[in-house]
Amino acid sequence: MVPRQRVVHMRLFLCVFVFYMC
Repeated sequence: MVPRQRVVHMRLFLCVFVFYMC
């Protein structure tokens, strides 16, 4: 298992959320 991929996915989600809020 690679936790790095999970972090990238979470980061992408956060970016999308922030972009949507903006």
